Amino acid sequence: MQYEKKVSICMIIKDEEKNLTRCLDSLVPILDSKLAELIIVDTGSSDNSIQIVRKYTDKVYQHQWTNNFSEMRNISISYAKGEWIWIIDADEELENPEEAIEIIKQDLEKYNTVSIKMKNYMESYSKGKEPSYSVNNLIRMFRRTEEFKYEGSIHEQPRFEKPVYASNIIFRHYGYIWEDEEFTNKKFQRTAGLLKKELEKDPNNIYYQYQLALSTSIVDLEKGLNEYRKSYKLIKKMSYRERYRYLYIYGSYSMTAYRNQEYKEAIKICQEGLQLNKDYIDLWYTLFISNIKIGDTENVLKAGMKYLECKKTFFKSPISKDTSLTFYYTDDHYEDLVLYNMALIHIKKNDYDLAVKHATRIKDSDLKPKAMIKIARDDKNTQIVMEYFREIDQDEKRQFINLLESQDIDIEIRQLYQKQIMKYYEENNRNEPYYILNIIRQEIMQNSISNAHIIQKINKLDFDMLEDYYGDIIVYIINNDLELSFFQNIGDTRNVERMTIYAINKYSSFYNQIVNYLHKYHDKEDMISFRYWLTLARIVLMLEKCEDSHYMDLFHKYIDKGVEYINNIYNPDIYNKDMIYDIYNREHRFFIYIQKAKLIKEKNITQYIRYLRKALKSYPIKKGIDLLLEQAQEEIDTIEKRNQATREEIQNEFEEYKEIVKNNINILIKAKKFGEAKLLIDEYLKIVPDDLEMLTLKSEIQLNLM
Repeated sequence: MQYEKKVSICMIIKDEEKNLTRCLDSLVPILDSKLAELIIVDTGSSDNSIQIVRKYTDKVYQHQWTNNFSEMRNISISYAKGEWIWIIDADEELENPEEAIEIIKQDLEKYNTVSIKMKNYMESYSKGKEPSYSVNNLIRMFRRTEEFKYEGSIHEQPRFEKPVYASNIIFRHYGYIWEDEEFTNKKFQRTAGLLKKELEKDPNNIYYQYQLALSTSIVDLEKGLNEYRKSYKLIKKMSYRERYRYLYIYGSYSMTAYRNQEYKEAIKICQEGLQLNKDYIDLWYTLFISNIKIGDTENVLKAGMKYLECKKTFFKSPISKDTSLTFYYTDDHYEDLVLYNMALIHIKKNDYDLAVKHATRIKDSDLKPKAMIKIARDDKNTQIVMEYFREIDQDEKRQFINLLESQDIDIEIRQLYQKQIMKYYEENNRNEPYYILNIIRQEIMQNSISNAHIIQKINKLDFDMLEDYYGDIIVYIINNDLELSFFQNIGDTRNVERMTIYAINKYSSFYNQIVNYLHKYHDKEDMISFRYWLTLARIVLMLEKCEDSHYMDLFHKYIDKGVEYINNIYNPDIYNKDMIYDIYNREHRFFIYIQKAKLIKEKNITQYIRYLRKALKSYPIKKGIDLLLEQAQEEIDTIEKRNQATREEIQNEFEEYKEIVKNNINILIKAKKFGEAKLLIDEYLKIVPDDLEMLTLKSEIQLNLM
């Protein structure tokens, strides 16, 4: 029989514009080889899916969705003209098209079916690093015959014929990345709805019950576990041979029990599943981590050893080719986790030989130094740990040192390793920053005065690449009273800040040493000194360890120098024309608001307070601003008291004035000088218009004048 193509790649799609380009681009090498045709059946897309697929093929067909996946699959297959049918979905991607082309070119006469390896990603790519994934073998390529078709309305299954060729074609599957909650729930509702309809027709359908459990556990772990229990109940009464066909239930059920913190239930299911097949690697891993959770040390070690043994030969075992199973714990990362946890257990048991044996097998560049550091807590293992240190590359050495500095290790043990590491660098690289750091630490311990050789070494260090614990160098600078300009060798003020905070936390007396240093050098005028003085002062002020009087003394120097600093580096128009929001450095904004506050204080105390509050909002040196606000409130209270006294004095004088005027009016009335009395009343009422006594008197005089 003649075929138009070797392979027909068949897809069904609906609203897949987010995935299609990635998927179809991966197929281009196969389409360009002229070995394959691409058939697309769209089931009702409302997005740009059809426009996208037409860029890759003209064999695009539209059929109304019937709520039956198998029916739609079979429709897509009906358009095929190739010898083989290849099924792929839009949320998948071909990883190795060259491998696929080589297999398609082969003589596959002996086979009726080809399986592929599927990587199911659980999260998106981050910083170019491949995310974690599970692996399973799937039947995706079939010899085209009249009998071949799909069955089942959901989680459709192909009716295929053996023998099966197990290929190394790899698909990447992105459909299990559940980072979009709305999308996840929408997909779950659709899938679960179809599965429940099928279960209403056939309540004892184990496969559909399992798929419902799998879908439910994605959105609700507890409900998912209950669905797995229903699946397990359906197979529990089966014979040993029958249960083996449903081995996949044991893997997913045990994992979901573990994730629900039902550790003993997970252990029980793992043990039962391993009785069916000892090579089921996921069950060994779940058994391992479940025993860790219940603190069963001996069984942790047993399960760990079994996992490691299984891992060695897993991909040669028949189970690894089983298309009904998905494997989550086959990559080196999980092997490293097992080795790491076993090493920790042996450390607790003081069995350091076995701990070292496991730790040295770890490949992971993050886990291995962590394990070795924990072994390093015992001085008996100095030689073993240092052998490891000498063997690793420079980046791993620095990671090991970082852990040594950060871990809670006995000070004597830490110093022992620091001496050993110094000895190593003394013999190999005296310019290594850690070697220089520990020379400086020795100088600090001995209260030695600074020397030109060490200062020269410091000047050559790249502080941008150094960790916080290099803050001992800040201690050395301040202890030896080196000029502020020396900080220029450290560069970025953020380096000075993080290392200084480290040093303050390490040395109890260092805070006061910084304060004394700041008072000594506060009158330096050059801009470089300004920058580093302000940085050190800000750290001291933010930590608020000074008494109020000493604190405010330093705070006033800080704001004076800060205002002077911004006046030197900014055009006055920036703050004169209220362009302050063009300044992105929050501390600089703080100084500008402080300057505005100082300039207006004498004229408008209320506006002065507003600027202080804006300064606080820009940069939270709270204690200093709070004390200034308290002082401002005291001044407002003093002014208010003064104004109150003045008002009372004026009121008293006015009352006296009123009495005098009233007496004069009475005198004029008694003298019958009514016209003059009226004029005086009119003048009085202009000042006190509501005086009832005068208004009455005016009416009486008016009658006398008539």
